[in-house]
Amino acid sequence: MSVYIIGGGVAGLAAAIGCIKRGLAVTLYESAPQLGGRCRSYRHDSFDAVLDNGSHAVLANNEAVNRYLGIIGASDRLQTNSRDGLNFVDLRDGKTWRFKLPRALWDSSSRPPETSTLDVLNGSRLMWGNPNASSVQILKATPSAIDKLWEPLCTSALNTPLAEADGRILSAVVRGMLGFSGLRLGLKLPRHSLTHTYIDPAAQWLQRKGANVRLQSPLREIIIKGGHVERLNFDHDTISIGTEDRVVLAVPPWSQLMTQTGIMTEHLKPSPIVNAHFQVVTTQASNFIGIVGGMSQWLWLRDGLATVTISAAEAHLNTDSDVIAGKIWAEIAPIFGVPNAPLPPAHVVKERRATLRHVLGINDLRATTKSHLANLILAGDWVKSGMPCTLESAIQSGFKAAALAVRPLRRF
Repeated sequence: MSVYIIGGGVAGLAAAIGCIKRGLAVTLYESAPQLGGRCRSYRHDSFDAVLDNGSHAVLANNEAVNRYLGIIGASDRLQTNSRDGLNFVDLRDGKTWRFKLPRALWDSSSRPPETSTLDVLNGSRLMWGNPNASSVQILKATPSAIDKLWEPLCTSALNTPLAEADGRILSAVVRGMLGFSGLRLGLKLPRHSLTHTYIDPAAQWLQRKGANVRLQSPLREIIIKGGHVERLNFDHDTISIGTEDRVVLAVPPWSQLMTQTGIMTEHLKPSPIVNAHFQVVTTQASNFIGIVGGMSQWLWLRDGLATVTISAAEAHLNTDSDVIAGKIWAEIAPIFGVPNAPLPPAHVVKERRATLRHVLGINDLRATTKSHLANLILAGDWVKSGMPCTLESAIQSGFKAAALAVRPLRRF
């Protein structure tokens, strides 16, 4: 049996790894010159450093991420930002706090100013809230808790404003935060870059295991016959799919390949993310800081870089990148103690289709791993999982696709 994987992002890589672990022959096709998809790193002319396409933080107890890195021998390429809390700053009044669990339940200094124990406990309402209500309707939190706790958490995790967000998906994030760590927040970030952490070790592992990886190989057409994928047409190659072979489609939902296979995805709307990178000189240790009261939302310091992330960033897509960089720098420069410092080398990345927009009811509209075609399997962070589009859901979907690939066709 051979498995043909279309798409070399994290989901496709996880699917390839899972298939090889099960003894299957794997060929992976990627249309770009490099693997990684949206989880990629690159060099920019203005920087003496490697830039990431985005700030992909993961929770310490993300099981799929930990398993993936363990298999490819890259567990040590993540570093724990904090084992017991997250740092925040409010740009409007300069107040700072460290949100800690479980201390936030009884210690007011371990939660945002002007919030109560009940504001924190209200997160549990998401677990059994009305599935037809938005997150903000379920939480019933105070304005201060919405502003300084639940809105930042929801917007970053779901890339969707709290007023629109599906409460069931946000509840999955809350459960993940609590996890098995005794109510302790643990956040992990790459020590160096996304490619160094997630992509290069996977590519090297696949090469050692004999996988066939073909870059710059866009799939142009999927030929379907009798409820099966019969043929894959590439620019310079045609692959006939055997009766026992499988095809894993690990591409975004807005790919034209979805239309060819009859998979309904037009109701899935994207949500953008804007990232701004600044080359800085700072003595501060690597850190991840939440920001409220401004355009900036999260600040990540590492390797002489300051990276700011803005989620649900529709309002900024048509703004000139230089203007965005200037406004963000004016917000974060005081954090470094240099409020009047000139703008350093900066680079703004606008990812217009970063994730799904996780609006109310979206999970019921997402496609399942098992498609309506007998030998076609889907993978990607957008595939139905009950989780938001994250590295964890992408890798989890790839592993699930691999598990499905070994089943006999009659069980599809």
